[in-house]
Amino acid sequence: MTKALRLGGNGYPNHNPASRSIGIVTTASLPWFTGTSVLPLFRAVFLNQQGQQTTLYLPWLKPAQQHYCFENLQFYHPDEQRAYIYQWLPNELRKWMPEIQFYKAWLYKPWTSIFPIQSFSRLVAQDTVILEEPEHLFYFQPWSGLKRKRRHVTGIVHTNYKKYTEAHPDFNRRMFYKYNRGLMQWVCHHLICTSSVHQDVCRLPHCAVENVNGVNPLFFRQVNPQSQQGYYFIGKLIPEKGLAELFEGLQAVGMPTIDLFGQGDRAWVKALAANYSITPIFKGVSQQPWHDLAGYKLFINCSESEHLCTTTAEALAMQKWVIIPRHPSNEFFYQFQNCLVYENRPEFKRHFLYALAHEPKYDPNTAKLSWEAATQRLLKRMAIPLEKQVAELAL
Repeated sequence: MTKALRLGGNGYPNHNPASRSIGIVTTASLPWFTGTSVLPLFRAVFLNQQGQQTTLYLPWLKPAQQHYCFENLQFYHPDEQRAYIYQWLPNELRKWMPEIQFYKAWLYKPWTSIFPIQSFSRLVAQDTVILEEPEHLFYFQPWSGLKRKRRHVTGIVHTNYKKYTEAHPDFNRRMFYKYNRGLMQWVCHHLICTSSVHQDVCRLPHCAVENVNGVNPLFFRQVNPQSQQGYYFIGKLIPEKGLAELFEGLQAVGMPTIDLFGQGDRAWVKALAANYSITPIFKGVSQQPWHDLAGYKLFINCSESEHLCTTTAEALAMQKWVIIPRHPSNEFFYQFQNCLVYENRPEFKRHFLYALAHEPKYDPNTAKLSWEAATQRLLKRMAIPLEKQVAELAL
């Protein structure tokens, strides 16, 4: 394991001398299987693969708080968590594992969110920095001088706060959104929204809409349509994930059960499903979804709470049928042949019955879902503001 850790810290391949060093800071870490733990890790790996030297900055939680996110796993030293991340990566990607540094952080249990408790302007050494969820990272540190002290800071927006705050009617959404927008502009030179969910953010100066997230390569290998059957949902089992709409749709087509992968309040899910005469079959949290989901034919995702849903991209990469609502967060997926988009209950029913009766199509367009393609889109977008800055300095 010592060799593995050295590889992660110093074992980079021979990089192009023209490459630039990039620091990526994110709000979560494996083994908490959330988008902001998995996506930045792969982003760092594939930036390394394409000639960039990256360092990934992850939150370090005290062991006493880890069980709220990591379930049965616990780490007493950062090296243990580094080793876990190294072993989790597919074998062929381990040689591009980034250097990993941890920052001190604490978990705010009411929001199930991790926040930093040290300054990034001192910790992050790179001149080019990518902030995953910049508004989250600096929510309690709005005075940070990171933007002023670094040559280029790009923020990637992941969270659809509008959807999540709907559950709190007394919440002052207007002030919250204004504060978040101000933070993003204050700490970043440039923003990338993975979808057009937040029009107010997308309209900010130096902001682009681009899907810069890819899919774990292991999902592309689980393509065997002839053996696929059944349907499933995977994600957090919470109200924001569209479970009521899912159960209502299944009731309309006369399907009494569904396989659910994910973590949540099972008693609440059972009670909700009972309202629609649906029996949920709980499969638990999947540690290897590319394996556990391989035999399914159809993924149903009624959620409208994401910026861009990773599980939808993974299902399309496996050449499955996907049923999703027409919504700004899903626009990127419309181009794929196995994507079935509905606007009302009759369309949902028609798509569901069609998917059960037909095999998914082979779609070569799914190459756009790869991390290689996503990394190229990211580098292209990051080059735009750098060129603008050079032009401005020349004037």
